[in-house]
Amino acid sequence: YSLTGTKFVLSNANHRYDFTIRADGGTDAQEVFPETYTLHEDSQPKGYKTAPDQTVTIAAGVPGQVLPVVDEPLFGTLNALVKKVPAAGYATTRPTAGAQLTVNYYDNPEPEANPKQTWIIQTLADGNGNYTAKLDQAHLVSGSLTYGENVLPLGCITIQETKAPEGYLLNNTVWKMQILQSGNGVIYSSTTQPEIQNV
Repeated sequence: YSLTGTKFVLSNANHRYDFTIRADGGTDAQEVFPETYTLHEDSQPKGYKTAPDQTVTIAAGVPGQVLPVVDEPLFGTLNALVKKVPAAGYATTRPTAGAQLTVNYYDNPEPEANPKQTWIIQTLADGNGNYTAKLDQAHLVSGSLTYGENVLPLGCITIQETKAPEGYLLNNTVWKMQILQSGNGVIYSSTTQPEIQNV
């Protein structure tokens, strides 16, 4: 997420002024004729929705006027991260509740050496005969829901089973999903919920 370098245009039929956001969130001051203008965000900041145009009036004789703009950050929302099932062809009615999975979040599209956030979540019965794990308080074993329940910032996550459900072997597969910006929305590198199988 970064607002640095975002460009704004303040214009009307008579004048145009261009502004670029610095690292501190401000811009260089300009002398502007006291008139009514449209303030337009001319480039989309990384990780944020484009701010809507707004009408602003520059008053005469009022130095140092500031034009506040709020950019809304983009987040991914997920109803469920994992569905746990027995391996194909493995006949059992034993439940897959109680599996624990480590979820690592990275603020880049690819995993790095050190995750920015780590959670351990567990599978529970979901009321539909399935055993799923979500990033919410009910399924959370450890970690802090800093971003909210079932919410992930842009970047990527990895998911790996670290404790098998009772009566099953551990599945060591590491599953990765990217949460990427697409205009004013979010896209995911995988559109299917992972089914982590156990035997």
